[in-house]
Amino acid sequence: MDHQMWDELLQYMSEDRHGGSPEMLAKVLTRVALAGGPVPRSAISKGSMLIRPSVLASGTVGKATNALVEEGLLAEEDSTNSGRPGPPITPLRFGDQWAIIGLHIDQQHDGPDGVAGIICGLDRKPLTDLERSEVPRKGDQHDERRLAAEIRKLTEKLLTQLDGPRKFLGVGIEIGGHVYRGVVEDSVHAGWSEKVDLHQILAQELGDVPGLERVPGVAENDVNALTIHRYYERSFEGLDVALVTVFRQGVGGGLILDGRMYRGVHGMAPEMGHLPAEYSEDSLTREAPPSRDAAEGRNFDDECLCSTQYRKKYRHVDALAVPARIEGQLTTLKQGEKISLEKAAAAPQAVPRGDTLVLSDEAVVLRRAGRALGRGLAAMINIVNPGQIVLRLPEALATPIPQSSGAEYLAAVESEVDGAYSTGPDDARNGQRSLTVQAYADDQVAHDGAVAAATTVFNAFVEHARGRDGCPSLR
Repeated sequence: MDHQMWDELLQYMSEDRHGGSPEMLAKVLTRVALAGGPVPRSAISKGSMLIRPSVLASGTVGKATNALVEEGLLAEEDSTNSGRPGPPITPLRFGDQWAIIGLHIDQQHDGPDGVAGIICGLDRKPLTDLERSEVPRKGDQHDERRLAAEIRKLTEKLLTQLDGPRKFLGVGIEIGGHVYRGVVEDSVHAGWSEKVDLHQILAQELGDVPGLERVPGVAENDVNALTIHRYYERSFEGLDVALVTVFRQGVGGGLILDGRMYRGVHGMAPEMGHLPAEYSEDSLTREAPPSRDAAEGRNFDDECLCSTQYRKKYRHVDALAVPARIEGQLTTLKQGEKISLEKAAAAPQAVPRGDTLVLSDEAVVLRRAGRALGRGLAAMINIVNPGQIVLRLPEALATPIPQSSGAEYLAAVESEVDGAYSTGPDDARNGQRSLTVQAYADDQVAHDGAVAAATTVFNAFVEHARGRDGCPSLR
């Protein structure tokens, strides 16, 4: 990533504006972000918005805030006295001069690329409507050139929605798969034969767009981006949190350890979707499943999307726990009858068979799918021991009707989590009786992803200022 614009901005505020070190500027911005609204300088100094408060010298905070205000990154609210003795209090908020562009890329294994974008202020609040478009595939692969052209077209359309000129801190893009320093190292959905440098794509396509010259691009894994956004939204409890999201064709995870995003040595962590969840067959010697009509969709017996022509892999979390596989399995059981996840989850949990009640086909399938997800979570609990797991599920799985087949999914997840080692299950539930489960609607994914992509730009800027991104330091 080319950080020259950021380096010049930080150096100007530090030296010409006498705002102190880039690290102090970043600390102040982070505290304003976590405050969630206008915050006085005294609260910034005390760090009262932090989970683990730490004090900054008030004089140093004053210099940094003054420089940030002069550059328009922060702005002062009207002063208030609140009836207390002493000088009036002047709260600080993010300035209106700056903005961030966020782009969400949705790649399904067997469909076109979905592109969605939005422009947000530094406070993560949208300044434009969400814009959407699609990019058809090129044969069996997703067409990166047409994707790049569509990103430019959509970005230019977003810029026309703004009510006035803005300075841009960066352009963020989030996408499923293994993303490391702006490069898509691997994606089971894209079908790209080589690594794809998203930073280069953004630089080439947007570098000559008026207002975006020299503006850095930031690329991030989709669930990592959402985890970063939720962190700034104060959606988590504690400093060690795992966010796990079940999408239509895959399971993604984001991990915060000691208050910082954890990516592993090469940006892959935590990859839970490709953990084996069942061991009934050896994936090296297993024969291919019987051929079926491709329209039926992949079921539990089919290989995971991470398989290669040399090594087939089966029974991964991704191959069992996600809506696409649940629907494919039921279609196979029902001899070609299409059953949506919503219909399956709403089906009765038990059906009569003779004089007894037995689990319905839907309940059996959803229990098996939930068990696979639960085993992946139990492995994460045993290895990481997070203080909270937040599980994002489609509405049909997150809020099932009592006594429905959908209730089997979460019950199976919780049962497997119970089997994790020692105090791990209690820790992961953050002292609650069950995991923290959040529902999302399909039409919400693109908006949330685009806003999260914008948030990653702000996070990357403060990480760069603090020398935490592996780039050469200003100091």
